[in-house]
Amino acid sequence: MTLLRKLLSDPSFYAVLAINIYLLNEFRQDPAQYDTILWLYWCQSVLIGLFTFLEMMTTPTAVTVDLKLDGKPMGRGCAAWFFLGHYGFFHFVYLIFLGTQNGFGRVDMGFFKIAILCIFFSQVVFFVQHKLQYRREPPKLGALFVQPYIRIVPMHLTILLPAFLGWEPGLVFIVLRTILDVLGYVVTSPHYRKVKPPAMAPQAVV
Repeated sequence: MTLLRKLLSDPSFYAVLAINIYLLNEFRQDPAQYDTILWLYWCQSVLIGLFTFLEMMTTPTAVTVDLKLDGKPMGRGCAAWFFLGHYGFFHFVYLIFLGTQNGFGRVDMGFFKIAILCIFFSQVVFFVQHKLQYRREPPKLGALFVQPYIRIVPMHLTILLPAFLGWEPGLVFIVLRTILDVLGYVVTSPHYRKVKPPAMAPQAVV
């Protein structure tokens, strides 16, 4: 199946696209929503990590040989909890940074509640889709570990860049972040990987 056909048949792709377009449109209509959107991005990243942790804990068929500690493959539970601690610390530091730079006072709670429910629902859809995919092809534990970082780090750099360089946040950064989010989803989703055909059983010689 071609990439285009996979995109058109993927409900999760439409969910990612719809959420980003929704946030983009809100910022275009009211730039004062920027702080609310920043916190939504942070919450989205946290949810991505939590659902990845659940995937690691609930996928007993995951291949563990690609993730090692002291030269030995890490167990599924050990890897999952290590990921949660590492990912959680990253977002705790990020939380302090956003709280210091932007605060919480200008968050539109009405908009925030609606958007976070949509993001949570989309993550549930992704989780179910991944579990169905893993029945056909077990995932590699190391890939599960790094996929959230591949997706979130580039898109959050586009958000942090204006703060570090003293630039005014603008539509161009939201658009760039949206593009990276969609691309990151496609790159990390198991739906877009090539499924290896099952090996043919050797035929007995008569």
